[in-house]
Amino acid sequence: MDSLKRLSKLYPKTYKLLQSYLNLDFGKVKVRCPYWINKINKGIRGPFSGKGTPGQIIKSAYSSAKREGIDIDKLKSYEITKLLKRNRIGVDCSGFAYHVLDTLDREKGGNGIADDLFLPAGRQAAKPRFPAWNPAWRASADLLTSEIVTKVIMLLNDVKVGDMIRTENGRHIYVTVDVSKKNIICSHSSSLLARDGGVNLQAFSKDHLKNNDKISIRRFKWW
Repeated sequence: MDSLKRLSKLYPKTYKLLQSYLNLDFGKVKVRCPYWINKINKGIRGPFSGKGTPGQIIKSAYSSAKREGIDIDKLKSYEITKLLKRNRIGVDCSGFAYHVLDTLDREKGGNGIADDLFLPAGRQAAKPRFPAWNPAWRASADLLTSEIVTKVIMLLNDVKVGDMIRTENGRHIYVTVDVSKKNIICSHSSSLLARDGGVNLQAFSKDHLKNNDKISIRRFKWW
């Protein structure tokens, strides 16, 4: 989408991260990052718990290929995608959103979202409730869009890059990457809502959002 050209000018690091998820780099081949969410009730987990960065996901792919005796550099794009999926390598909606929003916060002059997300104002003295190696592990879609850390954006003309669309009662999250006169362009990771599953871009018409009471647009309070 042409809208990403505007994102690249405003927030180049966030743009680069998004492109890295959309085009995982395996040398001559690039593939879109698949969707993966841990199945906690069945004890089924994937590398980095579905919260990995593009670099971590690529590293996991090479490790899995080595275990299987496969030269990943000789695989075609669809073969790499199959390798990723059968080894539970991918990112869920909140893991993807966390890394995009964390990168964006740093480009806005912040120090990342972990402190404000897990230790809201008045609780900074508390002990962190997240593992230092990967704060995204505790960042659910519900928490990222909760009333504790976000405010609702009522006017669609006020929507900005980085605003979140909360759906399914907090079970899914989209991140705004651009706004036009008629549409809001978002990025997300999904098993069902994105074409073929995984990280993708989606356009919402403002008319659709205006008349949908099951969707709310949120912005971090510190932004």
